[in-house]
Amino acid sequence: MGQGFRRVGQAIAVAGLYYLAYRFAWFHSADQFFLPAGLRVASLLFLPYRYWPSIFIGDAAAMISLRVPFAEEHDLPLTWAYGSALAFSPLLAGGLIALRRYWPTGVEDERLIPFALLAITVWGVIANISLNAVLSGPVEAALASYFYKVSAGQYLTSLVAVLPMLIWLRRSQVANPARLARDAAIGLALLLGAYLGARWSDATWQRLTLLGLMVVPTLALTVLHGWRGAAIGIVAANLSLGLSIPSTGLPGNRDLAVFVAQQTLAVMGTFLLLVGATISKEHERARRLRTLTHEQRLLARADHLSQERSLRDQAESLAAAQQQRNEWFRETAQRLKDEGHYELAMELNAQSVASTRIAYQQASDLYPFQIEMRGLFSTLRSPQFSARIGCVPVSLGLTGSLDSHSVTLQLVAYRCICHALDTLPAESYKVSVKAGSTNGTRWIAATVLNAGEKAIRTKESRMAEVQLDAKMRAYAGKLKRSARKRSFMLSDDDQFLRRGTTIQDGLSLPLTSLTMKSSEL
Repeated sequence: MGQGFRRVGQAIAVAGLYYLAYRFAWFHSADQFFLPAGLRVASLLFLPYRYWPSIFIGDAAAMISLRVPFAEEHDLPLTWAYGSALAFSPLLAGGLIALRRYWPTGVEDERLIPFALLAITVWGVIANISLNAVLSGPVEAALASYFYKVSAGQYLTSLVAVLPMLIWLRRSQVANPARLARDAAIGLALLLGAYLGARWSDATWQRLTLLGLMVVPTLALTVLHGWRGAAIGIVAANLSLGLSIPSTGLPGNRDLAVFVAQQTLAVMGTFLLLVGATISKEHERARRLRTLTHEQRLLARADHLSQERSLRDQAESLAAAQQQRNEWFRETAQRLKDEGHYELAMELNAQSVASTRIAYQQASDLYPFQIEMRGLFSTLRSPQFSARIGCVPVSLGLTGSLDSHSVTLQLVAYRCICHALDTLPAESYKVSVKAGSTNGTRWIAATVLNAGEKAIRTKESRMAEVQLDAKMRAYAGKLKRSARKRSFMLSDDDQFLRRGTTIQDGLSLPLTSLTMKSSEL
């Protein structure tokens, strides 16, 4: 019971609000710019079916309040005033139902909405003329001219009412609301200037020129924001044009200069909506492509970092195993010393050092843990890096500071340098690495040059080329290649290399111990 009363209250409230909106729109309308027509179309188009009876009631009440005095003043039958007011909205709604049934995409696709509105407008004008003829209401002598002019004006008012509601209903799809609001404010300011100029101008040619200039901000908004920009510009231009029309108070009076501008604006508005919808589709396609590319990069980075973590774990396991061997060497050597076998103990100590050196090199080949302790530059100067590339002579040029660079950024740069070296098999290299920061974005640039003869392509070099390309794509790096040189640049501009950490905990005790002893090996 309570829910029924609540629904009745909602229906009455909707009818009352519609009545007030209709009267407000009528008060601000002109001979060729009847805003209630657009309000009627927008309400029937976007409100649920359960509110349609309220729209019919509110619309009929508003039309009766206007047409009854008009009929009494011009000696027209009251049956026309009441009958047309009661029947017009249901007739228009019938056309909208047919449109939704037989052409559903017309009211959903931004590219087709202008044509759907044009069809609804034409049907509304036909219904109004038919009711006037049947109920002995006012009928224009030049019916074809009247039909054309009224259709153009009401089509523009439909655009004024429908497009803002469409933008609001699809506001969640806007990629950059702040940018749209800023550009819309600038465009509206320019349109306001043209409107004020047209309002204060007395010469017809000046009015037409200023009214035509309203299209320029709309064009700019269309290019920048697609159909939403076109909608904002078209609505503002239509309102400016409609509010600049002088009201004569004479029924059926039409301003020819304004009608020329209306025709131009109707054609241009429809064209801009079509172009804007196409631009929006392309923007959406590009946005989806960027999102897909970003997701692919995230997956590639996650896979790469997972591999790095696995290699780090293997290096720690190798260090732990070597620590156990060193303890065995130490205990055995001490026992031999206690038994007086000093020569065997010294030989065993030498074997321990050699085993530790081999384990350290193997761990370094698996994972460059020196980066976490000393940084990229120290790692490139280390003997382990030289052994990693087969002790080939390398001329290093290292400039800049890595103090603020993340471990992840340095690790990725190290791997890319190794891949670049592998792509250029040679007897000597020149490696230049520069680190820096620009506008808060940290970056590392590297160049690997084959200092000998032209590199010979091998299966290993091709695989290294693939791995280098994969790293560049995953981390949005820039790569340049030639026959004897590879140059690349990595940055933390996308926040991933800045905050993304490959290693979340410190080095294990065996690996730390092995690293500390590296200078003695």
